[in-house]
Amino acid sequence: MEPSQAISCEVNEEFCELANGQLVEKSMWACTQVVVSQVSAAVGLYVREHRLGRIIHEAKFALPQTQNHRIPAVAFVSYHQWPKSRRLPNGLEWAVAPDLAIDVVGPIDNAYYFMEKVADYFRAGCKAVWVVWPNAEQIHVYSSPKSVKIYGVGDTLEGDPVVPGFRLPLIELFPPEELSAEPE
Repeated sequence: MEPSQAISCEVNEEFCELANGQLVEKSMWACTQVVVSQVSAAVGLYVREHRLGRIIHEAKFALPQTQNHRIPAVAFVSYHQWPKSRRLPNGLEWAVAPDLAIDVVGPIDNAYYFMEKVADYFRAGCKAVWVVWPNAEQIHVYSSPKSVKIYGVGDTLEGDPVVPGFRLPLIELFPPEELSAEPE
């Protein structure tokens, strides 16, 4: 597949990103959705407890400074970026750059496509992008398109400076496989 090659979006355009003028269907792998749920729950709980902003998952963002519309798996929009008192949009897209965009790479997803998304997020004004690689049990944390820190199972992911004080031991996100007990 070419880096920006479109996949048919005839089924439901809501789940399609607009990338370089082409509609691209967002993959929804079951194995990645489990990770999306876990990341969303962990970051969401922290963000709510500390009243930092909003967590939203699988929402479409019309990214400023780009012509692209992206759907991060999870996004954090701070109250500084979009005040709590400001009404949320009623449309299918949110015309704001999230402070933090989190994407999860599926088993056969195109890595180059995710690099394009990282660049788009930063062009639009995102402060950080996390790309989760479940099969490698890693999270790549970008503070710019060219600055990345890679976290693995033995590490603790830190949200500073975008989600100040947030910490997540990755063993919680990528637990060792449970041993199956033989039935008695």
